Amino acid sequence: MDERWELLKLKNVTPPKQDGLLPPLFYEFIKRIANDDQSLIPSNSSSPRWYYTYLNLKLEAIDPQLLRYVKTATVTSGSQEESTVFALFPTIVDLIKNTDHVSIATIAKELKVRDQLQYTTEEAPAVYQLLFILIGLITFFYEPILSPEKGLLQINVGDAENDKRKRRSLRGLTWSSEITIDKGSKLSLADLLRNLCGGKLPISYNAGPRVGTSGDILETTNLNYYTLSKVANIQILWVDSLLQHLDFDRRSKTLKIFRFPSFCYLLCFGDLDKTYLDRFFRIALDDGLDRTPNFTPADFFHEVIASYRMIFGQTKESWTLCRSVYGRTPTRAQIENGHDSLLTRLCSASWSHEKIYDEMDAPDAKIVYSATVDYPFFGNKLLLLREHVLMEVPHDIFTLWRDRRDINRFWTLYAVLIFGAIGVVLGVIQVGLSTAQVVEAR
Repeated sequence: MDERWELLKLKNVTPPKQDGLLPPLFYEFIKRIANDDQSLIPSNSSSPRWYYTYLNLKLEAIDPQLLRYVKTATVTSGSQEESTVFALFPTIVDLIKNTDHVSIATIAKELKVRDQLQYTTEEAPAVYQLLFILIGLITFFYEPILSPEKGLLQINVGDAENDKRKRRSLRGLTWSSEITIDKGSKLSLADLLRNLCGGKLPISYNAGPRVGTSGDILETTNLNYYTLSKVANIQILWVDSLLQHLDFDRRSKTLKIFRFPSFCYLLCFGDLDKTYLDRFFRIALDDGLDRTPNFTPADFFHEVIASYRMIFGQTKESWTLCRSVYGRTPTRAQIENGHDSLLTRLCSASWSHEKIYDEMDAPDAKIVYSATVDYPFFGNKLLLLREHVLMEVPHDIFTLWRDRRDINRFWTLYAVLIFGAIGVVLGVIQVGLSTAQVVEAR
């Protein structure tokens, strides 16, 4: 039998069953993410389903040669058996959660001891590439390249132009698209992330302007999707990386937004101080100049979801524009390609109709937010975006009409146009009456 087909069988890419149940191995993995709290796993929600579809699509795209080292695990569910790389995920989650300074090499060694991987010393680099990919898929901290070049751990940092340059600057933060296997496999995962993002994790606590100053203000009129699109001509790029959420590139006028809010929702509840991601967040908080010990990983995920509300859900012009661009509901094709339906709900409808904010006990929506208080993790990114929007000047009457950043100026323009139009109409009527009188006098 063809060798490629044998390797592809390891991935067991199968659609969800007709009865709506997902494979036991996948649910075991989701349980580990939710800290073994089954009450956090919504059985009828799209939250697990989109993730299952997404992972299958990604596994299908991985270089099959990297999968040859996975020892097939068999799990019996009723009359069906499933052999899948999903068996690696719970173990990886446990190792990340319970091992100090865990590295890719450490994880590979432990998986080999547990008889889940089989490889020689010469084959170790390929195994490290596979694990780097899988860790990216289960943490969403970075988007791994699924068919990496030999000897490298590679991530997608944006567009093709940036990938060619290998490095991309974001005002003091420089993303690197690759690191050598020899170096990256030995670093702790936190240090590996530091190297990929220029030495500083981009989820650090915001030690920016003091509360209440003009440099701390985030106005929804400047940061909503309608203004970003119609006034500042900014394009949205939906990304798979949490660490790139709200990254803004001035040159390309592109704003990156994380496209899987259901993942954040899954991690918004329970005892999140002991989850597999806690170590990363504690290190990130240590990077901040003003560490606030009350912050937990849950605060980060709350903040991600709150950003959808501010950008899309709070203004009718924004969510109706998003609905017209991306649709009211996900299409069947989108769902089959791993689309997160919660993203559509948060971006294409008013926030006041979305129950998720009540379930999260989210703070009330505001017209003006504090970057330091309301967005401690993403405040600096939002301030950078706000600064760019404020610098934009309308260059034509259509852009001027769409500009709602200064509501007083907008209504002044509206009044001028209305009364001007009335004046023109009255002038035309007056000219008509005068003409009629002249004609009648003759």
